[in-house]
Amino acid sequence: MAKTALAPASPFMTLRELADYLRVSMRTAYQLAYDGKVPAVKVGGQWRIPRAALEEQFATGDELRRLKEGVTPG
Repeated sequence: MAKTALAPASPFMTLRELADYLRVSMRTAYQLAYDGKVPAVKVGGQWRIPRAALEEQFATGDELRRLKEGVTPG
């Protein structure tokens, strides 16, 4: 039986993938997208998160730490 090659990572994440990536609940991932705290767009009623924009936003780690601690900038 031939092995199937893994597909390359999509340029967009789903809310489930975002929740797994940030290690938060689905509800928290939804709230982050809805509140605009992570770059996200709705496509056909479903949230999609551009992977490159998310990784760029968290490049320093400061923003990720603030999100996990619930601290808002300002």
